[in-house]
Amino acid sequence: MWKNSQLSQSQKHVGSAASIRFKPLRFQTGSIYDALVEVSSETANDPKSRTEAASLARQNEEYPFLVSLLIWHDLLEKINIVSKMLQTKDMQFDVALQSLENTTEFLKS
Repeated sequence: MWKNSQLSQSQKHVGSAASIRFKPLRFQTGSIYDALVEVSSETANDPKSRTEAASLARQNEEYPFLVSLLIWHDLLEKINIVSKMLQTKDMQFDVALQSLENTTEFLKS
């Protein structure tokens, strides 16, 4: 059975890892698009890879996808802040509650 400290360390890793993995999508969308176009146009690649890369590049250009990237990034950042705050030993309940309320307001807007 996991001890509280082990669980806490695991939760910290998961929360920050999700945010870290998402960051390249948020800030390097143009580079990702360029790489997909390059893969889709290189004749050395197999047809399935070329088709999938072209499809992903088209989806990468669409407005709803780009907006969802922005929303997910902002949401994960806010949740990560609250998560880290709730895991500290010297957590202040009033500050944590305010952060949770701010995150809730962000979700409502």
